[in-house]
Order: sequence, then structure tokens, then C-alpha cells
Amino acid sequence: MKTTFLFFAFIFSLYTCFAQNLIPNGDFELGPDSSSAGWAVGYPFDTIGGGCNSQSLLNGPYYWSVVSGSPDRMVWTHMPGCNWDNDSAYSGKAYCVFGSGNNNYSEAGKATLFSQLEKDSLYHLHYCLSWQTFEGVSTDPCQIAIIFNNIGDSIISPLITTKVWNCYDTLFFATSNSTEIIIRGIYPNGLYPAANVDNLFLEKISGSGINNIYTSDENVIVFPNPANNFLNIKTINKIYNIEIIDLYDRILLRNNKSLIDTSCLTSGMYIIRIKTDKGFSINYFFINH
Repeated sequence: MKTTFLFFAFIFSLYTCFAQNLIPNGDFELGPDSSSAGWAVGYPFDTIGGGCNSQSLLNGPYYWSVVSGSPDRMVWTHMPGCNWDNDSAYSGKAYCVFGSGNNNYSEAGKATLFSQLEKDSLYHLHYCLSWQTFEGVSTDPCQIAIIFNNIGDSIISPLITTKVWNCYDTLFFATSNSTEIIIRGIYPNGLYPAANVDNLFLEKISGSGINNIYTSDENVIVFPNPANNFLNIKTINKIYNIEIIDLYDRILLRNNKSLIDTSCLTSGMYIIRIKTDKGFSINYFFINH
């Protein structure tokens, strides 16, 4: 029991205390101390309102490069003479804007990951978004796509309809190896919608699949995964105790039944720790309501 507890504490500390962000400059703070356009010297920029061309001579965020269009790195919340919303970053001073222009995926930027995305490994992606309306010029929502493996693994954001920053988390298994991350603006509808993007964080959760991170009792099966309102425990062994734990090490549910009501849990990833007469089983699962 002591060994199991130490192992559990160890894997938990890896995910909460020592997680490495695989995205370089994911908060876009590293770069010129001013707003920029096009992420390249001299890139032509929108002149609506006048005075914007003077901002186009500054490079964009360090470690990032342009894929298409003219994504912008914004600092100090506003560009005088331009029709940008007077927004602040989610944190720090900088954020990036990915517009969609008149074509799907028209503005995009990319960066090389610190560590390669590995096939079949489980990853956690965190990102924050708000709506860029260009002072009301655009009245339609926007989206972004976060892409790995040349669209092999694409995370499509919810529709952005508010200027209030909202943050999102998602889990995915990599379908193949990848060295890059690409962010693209998506054009679902309307005139020049755009998304403000900040605080991207990517961490590797497991290289062995969500059901096989650690199991000391091979006769325990947890299903379905993802779960919705109920989680089933199948085992030939006697169950003494079951605990549902969040990623902050808080015990949310505790019982000894093989059918667990999970309707009270919000969508996200959880840990299930099961004690039987043969030992312990510790697995990850997630809820998708």
C-alpha cells in the first residue's frame, strides 16, 4: 500500500507540478515591445482608420512564423488609428489575433514544438480565446483550429461570440508524430471575423493510453471511457473502496459499488482509484456530458 501511494503521488506531481509546456512562447509575451502586424518586416497591413502601416515594421512573437495571411501580435491593448477592439491580454501584455479574411483558414501561424508530438500518446491542450470585432465591423462569430500532423490532429474551438476571455481544455491522442503546431482562423460566416488567442499550453499526459497508465490489478476494467452519466467497474475481485479524484488530488466521490453515478461531475479528466482484495488499480478516465 505504501508503494502504491508513493507511485500515485509521483504521477500526480508529474502532471501538476512539473508539467512542461511543449509550445514555445505560448503566451506570446516574447517579442517586440509594441503591437505588430503580419509577423514580418514590411508586411502590408489593413489601413482602415489610418495610421496602421506604421505598425507593420515590427516582427511578431518569437519562435512563431507566418503560414498565411497576416496574423498580429498585440501589446498594450490598442493600436492608435486602427479599428481594433481595445482589448487586454488574458494574462501579461501580449496576445495574438487570427482573422479569417474572406477565405477559410486565411490567417495562420506556426511554431516548432519543444518536444515532438508522439503517436498514440495522450495530450492535454489548454488555450484562451476572445472575440475580435474590429470595433463592431464584424458581427459574426469566429473560430480557430489548432492543428498538428498536417490536419491529422485538429482541435476546433467553440464559436467565439463574446469579448470576454474564456479558456478551454481538451484531451486527445496523437494519431502520428508531429514537430509543429499551427493556429488558423476559421471563416464560418460573416465579414472578417477574428479571434484573440492567448496562453496556449500543451503537455504530454501518457505514452501508453488512457486505460494503461498504471494498473496493479489487471482484472479491473473501467468503462465506458469517456463516460457520461455512469461509470462501470468490472472485476472478478471483491471491491473494498472506489475513489474518484480530480487532478488537484481532491476526492470527489467515494463508494464500493460497481456502477457509479457520474452525472454530478463536470466534463474533464479524472482519476479513479480502486481497492480490491487483490490490490489497487489507478486509472485515468474522462467525462464528456
